[in-house]
Amino acid sequence: MYERGAFAPPPAPADELDGYEAFTPSMVAPRLLNASEVERVLERLYPAVLRDAGIGGTVRVRLWVDETGGVVRAEIAGTSGYEAMDRAALAVVDRMRLSPALNQGRPVRVQVELPLTFRSR
Repeated sequence: MYERGAFAPPPAPADELDGYEAFTPSMVAPRLLNASEVERVLERLYPAVLRDAGIGGTVRVRLWVDETGGVVRAEIAGTSGYEAMDRAALAVVDRMRLSPALNQGRPVRVQVELPLTFRSR
């Protein structure tokens, strides 16, 4: 699990995450507002030992996004198989700026999963 600035914080009290809905197809998904910046950070934080060995991978991160689009919590939902890559993916989350999810035009708190892919060149 992750909260801004830490890889494995103590678990959040259950009530802290109350009100976060699972994203459903009837909602408008949060949209990444700074994709080019996130791509640059993803490249910069790609663990050199893995990149130099030609090892890429995808990390699925689960995000708790509040009604302003802020990421209040993130955790690994699917590991790449490499701890260094998983840690880098969580660090990338700090740089993400998202629009809020919408349900019938109203901003809502949601949980979403998204892939972050590290590609060797």
